[in-house]
Amino acid sequence: MKIFAHSPLLGLVALVLAGCAWVPQKVTIAPQLNLARSNAGNGALVVVNVRDLRPSLRIGYRGLDAKGAEITTDQDLGPVFQRKIIEGLAQQGFRAVSFSEEPARTLKVEIRGLQYTTDMELWKGSVRTKAAIQAHSRAGDSVYDQLYVAEKEEKTIEAPRAKTNEQLLNGVVSDVLQQLLGDPRLLALLAN
Repeated sequence: MKIFAHSPLLGLVALVLAGCAWVPQKVTIAPQLNLARSNAGNGALVVVNVRDLRPSLRIGYRGLDAKGAEITTDQDLGPVFQRKIIEGLAQQGFRAVSFSEEPARTLKVEIRGLQYTTDMELWKGSVRTKAAIQAHSRAGDSVYDQLYVAEKEEKTIEAPRAKTNEQLLNGVVSDVLQQLLGDPRLLALLAN
């Protein structure tokens, strides 16, 4: 009889502990660009082609120092990055498009990574976010091939909430796109 008397209490404890478990998170990637308008592109036509070549669609795990629930996105990241790159090139005077029948310079971009990792040390932890893209372009005999990487590390006492995780990931995606769109060598190659 004592077992049955405690079963509602055990059920309540189990319910509370289950509520502490991390739930999977779906992030929305919506990078922001901070580019000055310019005419650097001189109206040059550039076809932008972006492919997502990440080794895993999983971005990371929630929680500190644990394999909590997965962080993923429902978005196809290729078109998300492509729209932002086209928007950024247009702000710099290029006629950037995703496809063209006209002869044009091509900018191929590969998404190589989007990662969220955590580490716990004694009483504090850290969250690291990282984005990496590879850009390829050719002009005559000139070949441009560059890897751009953006990383951030945040110290924390507790695991960040979903909104913070999304902000951290969007921050590194924005940063890596800024690097690409702010690269004077790449812009000069695309403009000529």
